[in-house]
Amino acid sequence: MIRKISSLLVGYLLIFCIIKALILLLPGDPINLLLEETGLHIEHAQLAHQLLLDQGYFPRVINSLLLAAQGDWGTSILTGKRVVPLVLSSFAVTAKLTFFTLLFALPLSLFFGIASNGPQNVKLSRLCNSMVTSLGAITAATPSVWIFPVLLYLFSVKFAIFSVQGDFVLAAMSLAALLVGFWSRLIRARVRETLFIGSSIGARARGVSEWKILLKYGFWPASPALVSYFALQTGELLAGAFVAEVVFGLNGLGTIMIEAVLSRDFPVIEAALFLTTSMIITATTFGDLLQYRIDPRSEAL
Repeated sequence: MIRKISSLLVGYLLIFCIIKALILLLPGDPINLLLEETGLHIEHAQLAHQLLLDQGYFPRVINSLLLAAQGDWGTSILTGKRVVPLVLSSFAVTAKLTFFTLLFALPLSLFFGIASNGPQNVKLSRLCNSMVTSLGAITAATPSVWIFPVLLYLFSVKFAIFSVQGDFVLAAMSLAALLVGFWSRLIRARVRETLFIGSSIGARARGVSEWKILLKYGFWPASPALVSYFALQTGELLAGAFVAEVVFGLNGLGTIMIEAVLSRDFPVIEAALFLTTSMIITATTFGDLLQYRIDPRSEAL
């Protein structure tokens, strides 16, 4: 555990250093580029001092790190607002959307993925198996940038069930619909693999019920690998959430990142990138720790 936490802290530091280097990798003078594209009436030297670009790379990283440790990521170039409250308020929107998405997607994925491996002479098992196959094929062939506007039109315009802009429930349901197709197929495959080991065969020979075998000898042995997989899916979930925020008019982290990139608002870009990448590696590390907690024999640590 100590080694994992140490690796996590090193990961944060590397991400911070890489993000600080991104501006320097822009062709030409980033200050001139920003002033030309935004039309801001700010002195070159003043803006360079504000962004610490009048310093060398390593002094800039060290000074920025000291300021960031105190919660100071600077101010937005365009709005003049403090970056930390701006990013955290947007992150709260993204976190809310992610929570509702998981609330819809995870139980459905577990239900369909597990039940599809039940006795095939039971209608529920056959129905779930068909739904997993169909959903998997549809979601694999349907990009989110297409399905989100379609669902928005159907449920907000055509049938007027949800509001057109800013509806968390519709955004979460749309994102969950994509994830259920992928996740349920993976759960079905993992559970099916573990059902062919000797313990399940022996339990079946002893007359244990099929549903108990499915849960005890199918799902539970597969759960450590599934936990690790879902942790790795954080990046995909965030990417989908960012697209959903733009389509459904939610002022989340993805929305302000796009606006900051288009306007060259470097302080906001740096803070939002750091928060996003930190969330991904934190979730991955947490998944590894949870996997080890469930099954100490795993090599997660």
